Amino acid sequence: MRDTSENCLSRMCACSLGPSSHHRWALLARSHGAAPWCYTGRAMPTKRPRVTLTETPVVARRLELAATRFPDRAKSRADLLLALTEVAEQALAKAGGDDDVRAAARERLLERTRAITPDTAQAMLAAREADWQHEPGC
Repeated sequence: MRDTSENCLSRMCACSLGPSSHHRWALLARSHGAAPWCYTGRAMPTKRPRVTLTETPVVARRLELAATRFPDRAKSRADLLLALTEVAEQALAKAGGDDDVRAAARERLLERTRAITPDTAQAMLAAREADWQHEPGC
């Protein structure tokens, strides 16, 4: 019997590796209780890339933390992940704003520094020396 999408266990043969590789993958996945492709059994109506995230202990801890922060979204792990990405987006936008504030402050400091001429610098050093208290023996 030939290895085609008609006899493939997943009922979907969209594997870029070819039907034979796909068939082996489907057998392996089914033997471990995993669905080899989309669990719906039909093509998904999007061309956008999908993201897969394994729930490691670190990810589980973060999802639990998100569940306490967003109890209305705690019913679905997918909703919690979306909530976390929204928080991350806000934090990154704020950090970008902070960078703009720092850059503006740095530019103001540079402008003040550029305004100092050698004569002004000598006067500032002389005023500092006059206010400086030397300890005896130094």
